[in-house]
Amino acid sequence: MTKTRQRSNSTSRRDKSAKLKAAPATKFTANGIRIDRSQTPLEMLFNDLLGQQTKKETTEDRRKRQASLTGTTSHTVIKGPVRAALYIRVSGERSVRSDLSMPDQEGHLRKYCEQQNWLIVAVYYEPGRSAKSTARKEFKRMIRDASGEGDPPFDKILIHNTARFARSSRDYSLFESLLRHRNIDILAVSQSFSKDAGGMVALRMTNLMDEFYSVRSSVDSTRARLYMIEKGYWPGGTPPYGYKRIACPENPQRSVLDVDNEERMMVEKTYSMAVFGDGNGPPMGVKSIVVWLNEHGYRTRSGSRWSVQAIHRILTHSVYYGEYFWGINVSIRRRPRGL
Repeated sequence: MTKTRQRSNSTSRRDKSAKLKAAPATKFTANGIRIDRSQTPLEMLFNDLLGQQTKKETTEDRRKRQASLTGTTSHTVIKGPVRAALYIRVSGERSVRSDLSMPDQEGHLRKYCEQQNWLIVAVYYEPGRSAKSTARKEFKRMIRDASGEGDPPFDKILIHNTARFARSSRDYSLFESLLRHRNIDILAVSQSFSKDAGGMVALRMTNLMDEFYSVRSSVDSTRARLYMIEKGYWPGGTPPYGYKRIACPENPQRSVLDVDNEERMMVEKTYSMAVFGDGNGPPMGVKSIVVWLNEHGYRTRSGSRWSVQAIHRILTHSVYYGEYFWGINVSIRRRPRGL
């Protein structure tokens, strides 16, 4: 009896295993994200980063792709010139204003293509965007173009150096793998990496150093800004509405905030309406203040109409009662009691 039960249990386990293996790819939702188990983890992460879903490669498509790579197709393929896409990026606003770095990068990339007799089919400009993340408009557009259906629109992506493409070693490795799956290479024209194991190690070490310098620069910048704040200087950025930046009398190389008399009247009017109203009724809410200001011709620094978010920020930001906090959200959630 015991042996019979054992055989029966073993048979049952085999049947269950067979059923599990025969089951189709499972699709379910986790934390609001639809997951397709038929995709590889790399493809799932790529689709999540770009916010899109790519078409799953069928067996027939895979056979055609492999045949094209091995040259076993039954027809002759006439190969044209190498098609190149240029990706040009600077992160700092100062670099954007100087208009030197991006033209210099583009010049080097175009000269390299001319030397190699490559055809430039696309140019992606990314001014004023950091490579710490992939949340870059032109970068995403380039990756979407490369990952679209059909043949890829270019064979290589040219960059001046690896840091132009990504500052994160993880992001660089991820997108490099996905682009390689589409037979697209990333080429840094100012750096040289061989195609062997040593070149792979050199590339990964370069990616790590790019990430190290990015993190180190961020730490140094934060420390410098904290020092400026402790000394009472303005740490940088656009001053809040109603204030302007002036040179510090004791140290002209540093800046401090001062009241902007041209914008002061609008700020005072906003607080007055929030506390006392416009003189024809009770205290006004944020939406009513926005309507009143726009109807009476008040505009922002850029000449736009006032929004609810902008007026709410003025009424709740601590800078308007003399305290400015850097690096934290200090909005208060109560109506101001006085001017």
